[in-house]
Amino acid sequence: SLTVTDSNGLSSTRSQTLSVKNRPPELRMVAPAGGGFFGGIVELAADAYDLDGKVVSVDFFCTVGDRIDFIGTNRTEMPSGTWTLHWNTSPLTVSGVQVFAVAYDGSDFSGWSYIDHPICLDNSPPAAPVPASPKNGSRTDEQASLSWGESTDLGSGVLVYVLEVN
Repeated sequence: SLTVTDSNGLSSTRSQTLSVKNRPPELRMVAPAGGGFFGGIVELAADAYDLDGKVVSVDFFCTVGDRIDFIGTNRTEMPSGTWTLHWNTSPLTVSGVQVFAVAYDGSDFSGWSYIDHPICLDNSPPAAPVPASPKNGSRTDEQASLSWGESTDLGSGVLVYVLEVN
């Protein structure tokens, strides 16, 4: 309100209501690092803040091609910080996955924030190697030479071969 007073001590007052618009929260995806191969449980993380209140939730999503899938929500309420979510990717084996998040402050949503590069989810085991020699069930009292065909893993690749002799 504004009050005006003249030299005789008389005054007038005028009041006006003003509404301040809520500002949406800000958000930045920080994990996982884009461009890699992931499997099993993957930790997702986003930094968020709200200048005029608090962030009440952060939702995580992924896209493959034109399809958007909801992953989950972290409902921790705080003015700023890092929101995390553990994503069980076990049933998925797919390349080119974009992960993104959006924050909500109870009134407005932030813009979407994506990881820097798509990731690949690889939850399938490598193909079993095929024995080449000796033939299955063979017996020998001498030295044996063992060989097998190469194993493949189209996703993250084969890391190691382990030979067990009984």
